[in-house]
Amino acid sequence: MKKNICLIVNTLREGGGIERAVLSLAQSLSKSSYRVDVIVLDKQSNSFSLDDFNFNLHYIQQTKLPTKFIQSIKQANLLKKKITEIGVRFDLFIANSTYDALVCKRANLPNTYYIIHNSLNTQHNQETSAIEFRKQVKGYSIRGICTIIIKKLLYKSFIASLYSHENLIAVSQGVKQDLLNFGILPKTLRVIHNPFDFSYIRGLSKSYKVNEENYIVHVGNFTTVKRYDVLINAYHQSGIKQKLLLLGDHTRESGVVVKQLISDLNLNNRVVLKGFQPNPFPYIKNAQALILSSDQEGFGMVLVEALILKTPVVSTNCISGPNEILIDELQQFLSPIGDSKALARNLKNAIDNPIKITHKYINRFSDAKVAEQYLSL
Repeated sequence: MKKNICLIVNTLREGGGIERAVLSLAQSLSKSSYRVDVIVLDKQSNSFSLDDFNFNLHYIQQTKLPTKFIQSIKQANLLKKKITEIGVRFDLFIANSTYDALVCKRANLPNTYYIIHNSLNTQHNQETSAIEFRKQVKGYSIRGICTIIIKKLLYKSFIASLYSHENLIAVSQGVKQDLLNFGILPKTLRVIHNPFDFSYIRGLSKSYKVNEENYIVHVGNFTTVKRYDVLINAYHQSGIKQKLLLLGDHTRESGVVVKQLISDLNLNNRVVLKGFQPNPFPYIKNAQALILSSDQEGFGMVLVEALILKTPVVSTNCISGPNEILIDELQQFLSPIGDSKALARNLKNAIDNPIKITHKYINRFSDAKVAEQYLSL
């Protein structure tokens, strides 16, 4: 009998890491004899292009209520209605974020697995940080201030109750350990990495010609956790001749800070802000190296994508992901979090002494191998 799998995700916002992972998983599963449906809870105008995907896609009616907690009640009912409309008995449901999990639990869906993509402890600390509190105070947002206080007091107990005694999937060993440290007591907990379609990624890398030569590249959102201060300082200290290309939306407030640092270090002619690229793979393929400077990653998909394209990688050894991806000889290119000098040394070493990227570094991330693990659920 043919099996049916349903993935549930809050948005398909273009550029989002979780969203990319969901699409990759859905496409990987759809290559089997299983039926795959993706239900999106909130349709946004800047969604990924889905022309090349062959699963079934559904959107439920958008609803905007005062709080996510109240909104989840309404969307749970809409979700059940949509599943009824689809008219398929699903054998497996997969939720992909905390909000998705809340909606799915309220909908009381059977055989549901919850994927944890990021460190919950880090996420909690960021959302309830003193910086966020000062922002809300400065903006005189009473609602914002109250939200942060409530998160600080209740977030951990809420998340623990949401995920405890449920079937959980962590995208890395680091995320798995973080879950346990957070105080969650799962029914089952296993690690399944994000899947990658090697042929698809390599095909996209040939989509257009890059108008840059002799460069290294960083791909990511302009957010605090990406540590652009460490990145720019490491690049400056490395003394390498290659340009540094930054692929990401730099129009936010944090982008202004990065531009100022570039100017302060007299790097305006060597650091190039290319903006957000829907398809960054040609830039990654033709780079001398890809660099990641984050304080935290759930998995670090861009590292695997670079290795698939045979591009050397340099990374901080952040909480989860990089040290599970960069194994054997590639471990030498990991540096401590926040250490720009070590990152600079590793960057120069990767440029001067590149290591040949072979299949042994990437085979375990193939979509076929990952799909097998999900199909066993």
